[in-house]
Amino acid sequence: MPSYPPFIIEPGEPSTATFFRGEPHWSNPPHADAALIRATEERLNVVLPNLLRTLYLEQNGGGSDFIYSAIEPGAPLAPVEADFDRWWRGSLPGEALLPLGDLTSMEALQETFDYDPDYSWREHLPEAGRLIRIGQEGWDDYLCLDYGNGRTEPRVVLFDDVRWTPGNDAPFEAVWPDFTTFFTGLRRPTLTFHEGRPYRGVMPAGPRDQSMTEG
Repeated sequence: MPSYPPFIIEPGEPSTATFFRGEPHWSNPPHADAALIRATEERLNVVLPNLLRTLYLEQNGGGSDFIYSAIEPGAPLAPVEADFDRWWRGSLPGEALLPLGDLTSMEALQETFDYDPDYSWREHLPEAGRLIRIGQEGWDDYLCLDYGNGRTEPRVVLFDDVRWTPGNDAPFEAVWPDFTTFFTGLRRPTLTFHEGRPYRGVMPAGPRDQSMTEG
């Protein structure tokens, strides 16, 4: 398989039944219940969006192929390789939703590792204590629910610590007004086959696709 796009993006949005690839996150329990969701909300002092709650009842975090969102309306589903990054953005860091037990504020997360005080999220990232991390790749890219400015229904933001500088008036790479808008805007590569094996883009298809293509 090629190591980089081109590939074709499916036009359809995810559902709670299709979002996860099918393998549970390594963190236990694999499925959340209402009690675990309430306990997480109490720990973080937030109310999670209803759609996100439903996702956690389906599976307590895990990988997804719905990792891209259009940068501009009308993004072509089959852009040429050189233009892919012009039209489509990777919007699910780590290609996974974190399990409930791993959800933390960005302020609390930074206290778990050494950092330059001049780049303190607590001091320089607006209301870092109200930014709840739900996705992460490495120690640079984060997907967060933003409860700042008194929001009870959070917006969704993409934060890149490498590109961010203190004092930046626009600290986020992308902003969605709410979780439903973010979720319904996600797209995945079409299912293709290489040497008889199913793929989504350059990644082998997950267990859910595998079971659908067997036989």
